[in-house]
Amino acid sequence: MNPNLIFSEFQANRIATKLTARKPGLFSPTVKDKETQTVLVSDGHRTYALMHLSDTPFTLVETPADYDRVTGTLTRGSFNAPVGELLFLRLDPRLVVVPVDDSLAALMGAKIYRLAKEPFKFPDAVLVRADDGRYGETPLRIDPTSNFYVKLDNRIVTRLFGEISAKRGDLVFSKTGELIGMMVNSEYCAVLGDFTAADTLKAGDNPEPKTGGIISHYQARWSRLPQKLQ
Repeated sequence: MNPNLIFSEFQANRIATKLTARKPGLFSPTVKDKETQTVLVSDGHRTYALMHLSDTPFTLVETPADYDRVTGTLTRGSFNAPVGELLFLRLDPRLVVVPVDDSLAALMGAKIYRLAKEPFKFPDAVLVRADDGRYGETPLRIDPTSNFYVKLDNRIVTRLFGEISAKRGDLVFSKTGELIGMMVNSEYCAVLGDFTAADTLKAGDNPEPKTGGIISHYQARWSRLPQKLQ
């Protein structure tokens, strides 16, 4: 599949996510909203909406605190589905997914992407930036120190957009149109395969487990990564 077709397919099947988190304050609560465009992906057992931590109200540098309300929606066209829980993946502390029931996925009518069975079969991949609609081909470089990451060129030359730079949250597809993974920073893509959660946060009022503990946990995991992967 050429990059134009892969991007057209993404446009036709993208899902809008919106997450809202409210934190109590001394005089009034602090409310943070985050929105992004993403896709549904399956590990062969369950379906998920995929996002980067930066597409959620939570960050790597905030002081851990307990939020008293976390809510969200997944939207495609006129269809909206509530976010029931957020899974912070063990694969990388910046990868977050929302499980989607098969019945809801069917009502959305969007393509459910398969994971690339042979992510390194082709020397190039297609990077798609959801927020501004830019995309292009870029070489894949296997990291000899980790099977869970591949390195992409930070500067990608395209015919349509000139030079673009990869950034966190960009989606990376194989030349077969399957999903390889997501950029965790401007150089490295986490290769999806294991959707095991390191932490699970139930949405709603006074979510359990407490968000402060989850934030502390993923921040600690991130700090232990090699510098190049941070």
